[in-house]
Amino acid sequence: MKSSLILLLIILLLGACSTLPKPEQPQAKVNADNTLKLAQDYELTGRYANSIDSYTFAQEIYQSFADTEGELHALSGLARIELAQGAPEAAQEYRAQMQDLVDLVEPELAPILLLYDLHVLHRQKDYHQMSHLAELSKAMSPSQKMQVLSYAVQADAYLQNEDHGKISELKKLIRKQAKKPLRKRLINPQIIAEAYYSLAYNYFTHSDYKNCLIYLEQSSRLDYLYGNFASLGYSTWLEGKARAGLGDNVSAISLLLKARQIFQSASNLEMINQVDSDLEALNPGGLK
Repeated sequence: MKSSLILLLIILLLGACSTLPKPEQPQAKVNADNTLKLAQDYELTGRYANSIDSYTFAQEIYQSFADTEGELHALSGLARIELAQGAPEAAQEYRAQMQDLVDLVEPELAPILLLYDLHVLHRQKDYHQMSHLAELSKAMSPSQKMQVLSYAVQADAYLQNEDHGKISELKKLIRKQAKKPLRKRLINPQIIAEAYYSLAYNYFTHSDYKNCLIYLEQSSRLDYLYGNFASLGYSTWLEGKARAGLGDNVSAISLLLKARQIFQSASNLEMINQVDSDLEALNPGGLK
């Protein structure tokens, strides 16, 4: 009798140990999402070969269970890299695949395609078209709204066409995220950093340097914490320009030199030339 009881207890214990928690999503989805995040990290640091491999692998996994949203994000990343490497025709081929997925499979995912198009226009410095296209829709997630508004605010600032409604909405979205601990924020911190930068740039173009610096502090902090150093270069550069606007040329020159270092590491020749021009304006004849 005693041995039977012990055997029964062993069986019950084995049964309890073999009971696994019910998965919330398949492991393939977890793997694809992690690979996509890795690809995005590689892209931000300019490691394009690694990024292409990861985006391609993520896309293949997403295709295996018809995850259109994940596939669109992977295709968008591949297209952005082709643009960055000077291959617009190849980028357009990826965009055409995205268009087919949106038109034929899931039209509600059109905001992902819009964000890619805004990225292209930003690279081309077509601020008029950026401002025209950067409109919100009900289908957009908070993250997508924040990105679209960031493009809109930057474009309108460049055009000196301030839209107080868009600025207020962007601030409202940021405040909702800022109330949460970093680990609980649903929106990618790099997207929040870009939103802060857009507001800072808006204030800079209106010579409101104090408010510009307030938002740049937040943008720089997030870029530094999450290793988005390519964007950190822009925040550092704009801070230098704002300090110069306040008449603090010593701090301005220091910040611009730091920005130049970051741009050199990222091989951003356009911004290296811009910083050199800004330094020359502050200190004609060169640094001594």
